Amino acid sequence: MGMSKTETTLTGFELFTGAMVGVRRHIDCISNNRKTHVVNVLNAWHRNIEGALAELAYAKMAGRYYNFSVNTFTSAPDVGNVDIRYSANDTAHLIVYDIDNDDSPYALIIGEAPTYRFAGWILGRDAKQPDYWRGDVKTPSYWIPQTGLIWDLPVWAT
Repeated sequence: MGMSKTETTLTGFELFTGAMVGVRRHIDCISNNRKTHVVNVLNAWHRNIEGALAELAYAKMAGRYYNFSVNTFTSAPDVGNVDIRYSANDTAHLIVYDIDNDDSPYALIIGEAPTYRFAGWILGRDAKQPDYWRGDVKTPSYWIPQTGLIWDLPVWAT
């Protein structure tokens, strides 16, 4: 049995609480002089907020508790045992980095507040294939097209 639905629209309260997680995360980055993958400062605020909202949307679609965490990106998965990757681009690739855990599932959530959709998932080890490698980007990484993702999450990932 997989996810109960693959698209969701967040309520006003969900948008508020999720956005506050993103704000807290960005302030934590600033306070700790942590570099971001995003060059433009305004885009970094937007990215942190939308990323947190995407995690909340995934939790809602998967029927999982969302813990509203800040500064746990190296110590715990985002929702349940799944790490969430987000993009507003409908044709986006799921991006995995060399440092990402080989045994973790990574899910791609696409959309913009208030509506998000689940685009698929892949295990870290399966994502780290030479065909997916991109060395021509700011942070070299594996770019998995949506056609390379699994569309249904198994029970262990929800």
